[in-house]
Amino acid sequence: MLFGSIAWQSVAEVLEATASDAPAPGSGAAAALALGLGVACASKAARITLKHHPERQALAAADARLGEIRADALRDGDGDAACFAALVAHEPGVAERLVEIGEHLLARTLHARALVAEMEASVAPIMRNDLLAARLLIDSAEAIVRANLAGTAGAQSSSDNCSDAVM
Repeated sequence: MLFGSIAWQSVAEVLEATASDAPAPGSGAAAALALGLGVACASKAARITLKHHPERQALAAADARLGEIRADALRDGDGDAACFAALVAHEPGVAERLVEIGEHLLARTLHARALVAEMEASVAPIMRNDLLAARLLIDSAEAIVRANLAGTAGAQSSSDNCSDAVM
């Protein structure tokens, strides 16, 4: 049975599902969650700063874009989990969709990193550790996505089916 949307599961449920012997959710969903958590930390830094400095409207604009990335990350995490489970089940054409999702998630990590860099000088000093957490989580998401894309490309070009390693 396919795990439900990561957006609507408790943290404990997502962790248990990720630790299970089911093929998904896995590293793709973990990357999406890392990105989502990273941009949430950046949003917190923006919102708390705005609470005390409402004139810093560039932070409000960045926060709005971060919210879009957060929503995209959850959708991409769900898509990755569904596609990877389908790939393991030998469904045709799924590898290409998995690559599309990975490339979209990668683009979102790069956009998030740029937004966090733009915010650096504007956030309240007390919120700097939230931006540090954001950067580290976004970097982790990027590293995972790049590894997954390389692995998917390798599985597509190999005569071995990647599901053999998973099952």
